[in-house]
Amino acid sequence: MFVGVDGSVESVTALDWAATFAERFGRELMVVVAWHVPTPYVHALAAVDLEAGADDVVKTAVERVQAGHHGLKIGQSVLAGAPGKVLVAEPQEADLLVVGT
Repeated sequence: MFVGVDGSVESVTALDWAATFAERFGRELMVVVAWHVPTPYVHALAAVDLEAGADDVVKTAVERVQAGHHGLKIGQSVLAGAPGKVLVAEPQEADLLVVGT
């Protein structure tokens, strides 16, 4: 079971729902954050480390789930690419993909 997270209120709500669902049905939860350069003006983002920011988001999300669902098996992944495309392409073996909006 995959859940896409971006740190927004909606994705945290989706994360909480997915964790409860996964726990109830004995599934592993994979928390996924996708990042991409949102502009063709890459030089304007020279000081921004989008991958590190995505890594922080996924770590925070996993910590949140672990705090409330001690027995749940949780994986995490940070992937480069447009979130919609990554989330549709990546979880080919997943039973369910959960997103906030």
